[in-house]
Amino acid sequence: MFDFSDRTVLVTGGGAGIGRAIALGFGKSGAKVAVAEIDATRADAVRAELEAAGVDALVVEADVTLEADVRNVAARIESRFGALDVLVNNVGDYMGVIGSFADISNEDIARLYAVNLNQMFLVTRQMIPLLRRGAPGASIVGISSIEGFRGNPTGAVYGALKAAVTGFTAGEDAGAYAMGNPLPGTDPAYAERIVSRVTAPLRRSGDVDAYEITYRVHEAIVPMEYNRIREAGRMREALGILEEARERLQRVGVADHHDLARYHSAESMLMAAEATYRTALTREESRSQHFREDFPERDDENWFKWIAIEQQDGEAKLSTLPIPVDKYRLQPDRR
Repeated sequence: MFDFSDRTVLVTGGGAGIGRAIALGFGKSGAKVAVAEIDATRADAVRAELEAAGVDALVVEADVTLEADVRNVAARIESRFGALDVLVNNVGDYMGVIGSFADISNEDIARLYAVNLNQMFLVTRQMIPLLRRGAPGASIVGISSIEGFRGNPTGAVYGALKAAVTGFTAGEDAGAYAMGNPLPGTDPAYAERIVSRVTAPLRRSGDVDAYEITYRVHEAIVPMEYNRIREAGRMREALGILEEARERLQRVGVADHHDLARYHSAESMLMAAEATYRTALTREESRSQHFREDFPERDDENWFKWIAIEQQDGEAKLSTLPIPVDKYRLQPDRR
């Protein structure tokens, strides 16, 4: 779909979640991939995945809130690849800070600023010389959040910082630089399909409000007997609630782009809840925060593995992957 052969990409926080998916996606598209990851175990895991996929990869353990670590990442990329074509500023986290602005501390605000915005300044400043070597066509991508576009009374600072991510990435200097360089290659037909799917609710009327979907998801995911003390029958009951919510989702109509954001927020919550229960039903053991009342013991013999979710033919498909624990720098205690 996209060809990034002979391009070099840096993904910060590329050892888990969205960052890992971005790193693997660029790797599948032919790019040379650099990852900055603070967690040693996650760094080892994504390194193993990239290498297993035949990707020319450089994974550096680094705390991108520290300038010295960022300088080291830049030096390692320069030594290994010589230049950089794409920078993906992916790191960000709400840091468990939930509450009204009046109730959170200055220390909490400082932590949020360091992780969600200042590190992006540090990384981008250090990578600009490498990006200039990769020009024309070099790109800077900032991963923001819907929280930067809607009001959240318990996450005002996080939302403000995510809005700043958007503002920084689309700033005047970046715009002026971009005007002098060609756009990276894209697939117009693919982009049109994505835009059409995302805006589809604007083209239909409906008798259901997106908030109703959100409430139903809460009814399925919040109760202890569904999502904390898990058991197959109760989880299937919760999935029944979610299936009903998905049917009602098709009846949601939106009047404007603000409503459209609420629709996609509800849709994302529904997808995450469905994935939670489907993977929890698959894992027939108890481990860490996953407790199965019907399978109360940890089962390393059969379940020392990851559960992977991939989209195939428009549906989420589950599979298992062996954990490359032999490649981990620190070996877990498996007694």
